[in-house]
Amino acid sequence: MSTAIKVLGICGSLRQASYNAAALRAAQELAPAGKPAAVMGASMSLFGSARAQYHLRQSLIFLDVHFLNKPEVMIAQAQERFDAQGKLTHEPTRELIAKLLAALADWTQQLKPRS
Repeated sequence: MSTAIKVLGICGSLRQASYNAAALRAAQELAPAGKPAAVMGASMSLFGSARAQYHLRQSLIFLDVHFLNKPEVMIAQAQERFDAQGKLTHEPTRELIAKLLAALADWTQQLKPRS
């Protein structure tokens, strides 16, 4: 029998031009120490939120958040992967996100305290 996993999602812009300090502060306050975490992002650039993700990891690692290292989900050229309603239509990206969520579930089980 599988156990439900609670997932905390924080949405916000970490771009330099529109830096959202509230999103980073929320992540710092809500990410429980010692818990597993995964990061993903989307950007219209070719880098797919890479710098923002690395900055977030650097900011939270000192809080003892255990980040999943791979797969990394950095959705580049997001305007070509989502439709006008915001639905992700690019199947390879959907598959990558599914792999990330499966890996996060496995990572969570690995870090779970043994009784």
